[in-house]
Amino acid sequence: MESTYTLTWEEYAELFTDSWPRPDYFSAAVVALVSIPLIAYGIILAVFGMPDEHTINFIFIGGPVFLVVAAFLSLASGNRKAKKQAMAEKRATYERWHAKEQSFAFDEEKWILQSESGKLEVPWSALLAAVEWPSVLVLASEGAAAIVPKRAMNEGKLDLLRKMAILEPAKKWPFKISVWDYQATETVRIWKRYWFRMAFGNVFGLVVLGWLFQIWHESNEKIGIVWGWVIAAFMLVLTLTAQIWYLPLKYWTSRREWRAQKELGLCGKGLYIGDAHVRVFNAWKYLQSFDDFRRAFVVYKDKNHYHLLSKHYFFQEQREEIRRGLQENMKPKST
Repeated sequence: MESTYTLTWEEYAELFTDSWPRPDYFSAAVVALVSIPLIAYGIILAVFGMPDEHTINFIFIGGPVFLVVAAFLSLASGNRKAKKQAMAEKRATYERWHAKEQSFAFDEEKWILQSESGKLEVPWSALLAAVEWPSVLVLASEGAAAIVPKRAMNEGKLDLLRKMAILEPAKKWPFKISVWDYQATETVRIWKRYWFRMAFGNVFGLVVLGWLFQIWHESNEKIGIVWGWVIAAFMLVLTLTAQIWYLPLKYWTSRREWRAQKELGLCGKGLYIGDAHVRVFNAWKYLQSFDDFRRAFVVYKDKNHYHLLSKHYFFQEQREEIRRGLQENMKPKST
C-alpha cells in the first residue's frame, strides 16, 4: 500500500494553523485597563488647575493616550510582521526537509516512510501521537514522524490508515472548555504551583490597600490629590484581582477552535479528542500525568501543554469511567 507524493507548502503550513501569531487582544485590553484611569486622573488635575499643567498633560493624559493608541495599532501591524516572520521560518524548514518526493506505506504491523534522508520503519506499537487535519494526517513516534497528504490515497486506503493511526473509540462523549471551568481549574493550578508568592502578594496588597484607604479617609487635601490616592487604590485592586479577571480575559481572547465543542474517547491504547477542525490521538505513554480537580480533569502532555476536560459535561458514570481510565494508564501529577 505505497503512496508516492510531494508535500505542498499549503499542506505543511496546515500543521501550524493554531500556532501562527495572532492579534494580542489580551495585552491591548490590559493596557486600556491601566491607561484609562490615568487619563481620568490627568483630566481632573487639569480641571482643578494643578501647577505645571503641561507636565500633567504629558504624563497623565498624553502618555496613556499614546499607549492605548499604540496598543490597538499594534494589533494589526505587529501581528502581520510576527506572522510573516513565523511563516518565513517554517517555509525555510519546509524547503529544506519536506519539499522533495517521498513515499509512504503501511500494513497491520508498521508504517514506512521513504525520503531523501533514508527509510524509516516504525511499528504501530511505537506510535505516540496521530493528528488528522483537513488535508493531511500526521504520525509521530519517538524520533520519527510522517506527514501524509490525504490526496495521496484513495478513500478506502485513507479509512484504513485512520483506523490504524487515530484509534477513534466507538464510545465518545461531547464536551467543551467552559470559561468557569477554565478559571476555577487554572486558579487552583496557579495556587498549587506558586502558593507562597500568591499568599504573600495578596496579604501584602491588602495591607497596603488598607493603608491607602486610611490616608484617603483622613486626608483634607484638594480633590485632585485625593483622586490620586483613589487611582493608586484602583491600580492595587486591579493587581490583587488579576487572578479573577485575568483568566476570563485570556479565555475570551483565545482561539475560537480551542473553545469549540469537542468529543472525548478513551481506549486501551490512549486518549482521543476530536472536533470539527482536527482529530487527535495520544498514546498513554505519550501523556505525562493528570490532575483530578473538582471541576475538570487535566491531562498533561508536558509541563506547558495539557487537555482540560470539563466535568459538568459528563454524567456521573462517565466521570467515573474517565477517572478510572486515567488512573489505570497514567500517574497523578505530583504536587
